[in-house]
Amino acid sequence: MIPPDSDGYTGTLLRSVTGAGKNTLYIVPLQHEFDLTPLPADAVEFQNMPKAQCQTCKLHFPLQILALHVQECMEECLSSEEDIETTSEVEIVSVVHPVQKHTEKSLEEKVPCPICFESFTPRFLEIHASMCGERDQHVRLDEKTDMGHNNGKAMERQFESFVCVDDVLDTISGRVDVEKRFNIQISRTNILERGLLQWQRQKGSSPTATLNVTFFGEAGVDTGALRKEFLTEVVAGIEGRFFEGPQQQRIPRYSLNDLDSDLYRTVGEILAVSLAQGGPAPAFFSPWTYSYLCSGRINQKVLNSDSVADVQLRELIDQVESATEHSIIGLSDEILNCGYTGNVSIPNKDTIVRAIILHAVLRLQPMLEQLREGLQLYGLLSLMSQYPDICQPLFVSGEDVKVNAEFVMTSILPQLSDTGTTRHQVELEMMNFIQDFLYEWITGQGHVPLLPSEKKDFAVVIQFNHDCSADFGPHSVCYPVVTACAKTITLP
Repeated sequence: MIPPDSDGYTGTLLRSVTGAGKNTLYIVPLQHEFDLTPLPADAVEFQNMPKAQCQTCKLHFPLQILALHVQECMEECLSSEEDIETTSEVEIVSVVHPVQKHTEKSLEEKVPCPICFESFTPRFLEIHASMCGERDQHVRLDEKTDMGHNNGKAMERQFESFVCVDDVLDTISGRVDVEKRFNIQISRTNILERGLLQWQRQKGSSPTATLNVTFFGEAGVDTGALRKEFLTEVVAGIEGRFFEGPQQQRIPRYSLNDLDSDLYRTVGEILAVSLAQGGPAPAFFSPWTYSYLCSGRINQKVLNSDSVADVQLRELIDQVESATEHSIIGLSDEILNCGYTGNVSIPNKDTIVRAIILHAVLRLQPMLEQLREGLQLYGLLSLMSQYPDICQPLFVSGEDVKVNAEFVMTSILPQLSDTGTTRHQVELEMMNFIQDFLYEWITGQGHVPLLPSEKKDFAVVIQFNHDCSADFGPHSVCYPVVTACAKTITLP
């Protein structure tokens, strides 16, 4: 028997009595059955853990037991309402609680965060709740008080006002936590793979915060331009790395390695951040893929051979469609591996092709589900589910949002010298040739601004420096000076 010291069983005590691990210890359990009864809310184990207020009884409980308490509290409240209804009809009017009934309905359908009341899947809720719990206590209480009264009807009115994609972008951009930073320090070599790795390694911050990008060896401070440049490069890399199929009709690539590494969830988070923080829209999804992201279900009626992007399976479909009675027998093994269980013959050719299409699509469901988890950032997935038609231009190719000469010239704001001067004439000639070298977006991005706040006052300021020799000393070759963050270019 080893008695504990004043501090209980410590590592120093166990090391000394075991001879630095050379002797064997036998542990005798103090009870035969485990007590699974939840700890009380005032237990010492919950002393330093984040707490939130129950909107029914207005008491504070630790996040770990808040969901259990809310369920019990609502059941008690509903039972008390039934007792009141049986005693007096007059009191029925005085005890109606529409907010509580709405809460019960939402609890049945979704899992809300007890702090900010946003709905998430159970897997993502744990991550989100831990982030909410790190905010200051008085901030959490103020937010909960305001949202507790207005969450139901106010949010419904806000959603009902959505009439265009700008409303969606305004909503998710407003949910970015501008008080915190999600830092990415990366080199320009292999930016996609290194970016994904760093994204997943971020433990002390959440991608709901403002993305702050730093490139190794560069002194630039990210005020928005570096972030947009990073998102532009990464989103383009994601399209080629994780998706396949014809241009603007992309389908997730079947990769169990990427699925096991949780990379598709990371991809979903990056796409959500790109939309919320001024990056390009991932408008390369095929229609059936976008439909699944919105609803979580595959519409088998719209599937055809164009829904298959895998090269080997598309080749198998072509072989079956052109097969003869003799050659189709040689394809039996590949056909059966696709889940077809009928007779392999020419009369069943259409059924065989249909089985191959379903096999190619259904095996992608795990990848699509991980994408949906990542798109829950900022509540984007919820908006996609409620307004699939409004959100569709963000994910399915439609209007061309790439920069062209017309957009560049309409966005340019030249600061010309006085009319009639020699400098004014030189500046006009330079403007005539400016389209020849403005092939790349000078703000670090290659797309038309998505966020309404950026589109409203967007302009590229053109300045002219006629005294560059005085500024930079004697030189023979002059180069334009670009300030990406200020969207300004100075021409010598």
